[in-house]
Amino acid sequence: IINMSDFDYQSYSDLESDESSLKGINRYKKNTRYGRRRSRRLFLRRSRTLSVSESNTSAQGSQSRSTSRSRSRTRSEGAVESRTSMKIAESLKRASVYVSSPKSAQIFEINRLQEQLAAAHLCSEAHFIFIVDINTPQGLYHENGLKCSVCEKVSIFTNFEPMPLHKIQEPNQRLYVANALTGIGYDNLSLVMATLCLKIPNKTNFVPQVLQTYDNLNIFIHKHFISVIGKIRSLHNVETNDSDSIVNIAISVDGTWKKRGHVSQYGIVFIIEMDTGLAIDFEVLSTRFEKCEKNQRERSAHEFRAWLTKHKGSCECNWDGTAKGMEKEGTKRLFERSIKKEMQIDIEDEKKEYNEKRSKSKDFEVDYLVIKEDCINHVQKRVSSRLKDIRAKYSHMEATQQITSKSSMKHHQLLSDSKPYSGSLGRMTREMEQKFTSLYGNAIREIFLVIFNDMIEALTNKDLLRRCLRGVTQNSNECLNSIIWSILSKTKNHGYRSIRGAAALACIYFNQGRSGLLEFFKDIDIDVNDELINTILGKDQERLRKSIVATQKQNDIRERKKTDSFRINCSRSGHE
Repeated sequence: IINMSDFDYQSYSDLESDESSLKGINRYKKNTRYGRRRSRRLFLRRSRTLSVSESNTSAQGSQSRSTSRSRSRTRSEGAVESRTSMKIAESLKRASVYVSSPKSAQIFEINRLQEQLAAAHLCSEAHFIFIVDINTPQGLYHENGLKCSVCEKVSIFTNFEPMPLHKIQEPNQRLYVANALTGIGYDNLSLVMATLCLKIPNKTNFVPQVLQTYDNLNIFIHKHFISVIGKIRSLHNVETNDSDSIVNIAISVDGTWKKRGHVSQYGIVFIIEMDTGLAIDFEVLSTRFEKCEKNQRERSAHEFRAWLTKHKGSCECNWDGTAKGMEKEGTKRLFERSIKKEMQIDIEDEKKEYNEKRSKSKDFEVDYLVIKEDCINHVQKRVSSRLKDIRAKYSHMEATQQITSKSSMKHHQLLSDSKPYSGSLGRMTREMEQKFTSLYGNAIREIFLVIFNDMIEALTNKDLLRRCLRGVTQNSNECLNSIIWSILSKTKNHGYRSIRGAAALACIYFNQGRSGLLEFFKDIDIDVNDELINTILGKDQERLRKSIVATQKQNDIRERKKTDSFRINCSRSGHE
């Protein structure tokens, strides 16, 4: 602990100059590079002006000077060292002098290797001398040389087929695609590859290529959506080229956010066609764009406004509202887009407060009616939430005044039968609440009818029950939402293009399985070998096996419930 009273400024003029410098900093934003530079200069200037206090006696003065010097050194060291630097300084020093291994590695394509070995020049009674990297390597792509030991002629020896300058080398392209499909990130991937003694492209070249892969995925999935819509139209006996016919379909809509708690800067809305169970469209909304924030930090206000004028047309920040409103806005955009795709949708979503909505399009003069339906799982969940509210209302303690004393006693609130809401046999226990949630609508004790009257009227409303007649759920949407966040972790930073590409990849997995990637690989000119096909087929076969087991289990449960219900009815008829 340093006592600041031990330090003095050398002169008042130094203090004045420091204050004037501090006023000069106010002309710059603190978060700009100019503001940070000026702040750093001022801090170093003040550190240099700290001096030792003079003492009246020589002995005390000598001791005070030595103590003050040590404290000054401690303060100056603390100014440049943080707790993190103190923790890792020793290990960093050891690592800087660590003797590294000379090992290095390259990936070779076997067929290319055999062709070059057969075509390389080699004199009789000579052998090859391998020359590593006769040119600067390009990530995983290397140009080596095979030198004849007799005539010293060098033959070019590459690990993959060389590509033209305007194209990406094949191993690097495969690396970019693998990173985009797994969402592992540059830092983790570089650690994995470095552990295998492999060198990858630098981050400046790597990240834009991964983002381009995500853009290609987005283009690919929208082509797939067009083919899916064509199949749906054919199921409704409507020709694909018949643009005058609008097909009525039922869909399930649900939104997901990158960050929990309605404070996310990115949101995604998916729609799934109910009859086929296929995802047919999605919308990504963003309230943030990294380029805007970066340029605002590094540029002055005038420079940033000039830059923003040129950038505004290509900015990916497409929503200026709240995170809570992303789902509604995304659904609205999907509705408008569905008319252009010649589809009229009946929505099934628990979060839309409207029952009927008319969606208009400039291309059509007719109003299209949108009918809302509800997920039975979410309606059932409302019973549980309302029961919790009722429990909280009728289970709190209330104070009663005693007749013979001024003191008061607290006890549970009593119902009309002079008994508490819960806590004993015959009352509303938690087990009874769970049964009531699963079988809501069954008769209960008369004493609770008054309490639950409002809840029963709300949850047995004809409009609500009409919207549940289809008996469908949003489990498919929840499954689709989980796929995207298994690709991109919510705990890591991702931009708009990454999230949009991951959403497209999730739709591919949801509609076609991993086998749908084979068409994508064909579009981007990536050859698929046996190992990749076996990996893709293995994942899809495992998914198919689990779905069959789950379906069989659900069928067994239904049959057992039917049997139990039949036995109960038989026993009742026998007693009668």
